Amino acid sequence: ETLQQNLSASHLLGERLNNRGYPVGSILLAGKNNLSKGYELGTIFSTYYDQYSLVAEDRIERDLKSFVEMLNEVQVNIGENRDFSDFYKELLSNDYGLYGENFEEELKFQNTIEEFLIGYEYQLTAEEAKPSKRNDPIIDGRGRKRWPRDSAIAATALQRANYYCEVDYRHATFVSNKTGKPYMEAHHLIPMGQQEDFEYSLDKTANIKCICPNCHRLIHHGRKKERNEVLNVLFSKSKDKMKQVGLEISIEKLFSFYE
Repeated sequence: ETLQQNLSASHLLGERLNNRGYPVGSILLAGKNNLSKGYELGTIFSTYYDQYSLVAEDRIERDLKSFVEMLNEVQVNIGENRDFSDFYKELLSNDYGLYGENFEEELKFQNTIEEFLIGYEYQLTAEEAKPSKRNDPIIDGRGRKRWPRDSAIAATALQRANYYCEVDYRHATFVSNKTGKPYMEAHHLIPMGQQEDFEYSLDKTANIKCICPNCHRLIHHGRKKERNEVLNVLFSKSKDKMKQVGLEISIEKLFSFYE
């Protein structure tokens, strides 16, 4: 898996940088252990010198200058307020079905849930009913914490609800072309942006609601009165299960997250 992550990260980073005409992609070191294979798959840009041909000094000088410039670009992408490990996680987050909370990532998140649901069969696990340690946040380029959501957990929540809107099971929606099931969306009742204030993970099926697109838009864009009515319905149905996984709040506190 780590080797595949090296390959994914190198491709994603390569898309952000100016390759200055150098070949993009893996190299061949003819090594057999994981270290050499990691170097091969983790290569972003490269150049080749033939051992049997002399290389002009001006070319070597030009290549060194170009690669130093590319390394400086990598440093700019990493930013001043985080280390490479955080940058590495950010690069790979969407590639592994993990999404933050903003408009663009919301679209990707819901789409990946549908992809995951194709041929998926929900199985109850004992861990679902227990508190889970929260994951470390991803630090973005501005030094801000982003708490990723796992699309596989959200897919489980949708299938567990049997694709009925948890606000009102009578809410009609269209049939998804991908899954052949009523199209529903996953919504974290306690938003992931509040994760730092909670000891345990918010990314649990107990906190993820299966709701129709109309109710989802109402929660994010509707008037306060209608929004709070929907939140109250979801909270009333969910508070006991949320308490089991370490997520205990009042309805007033929940309302405040959406102000």
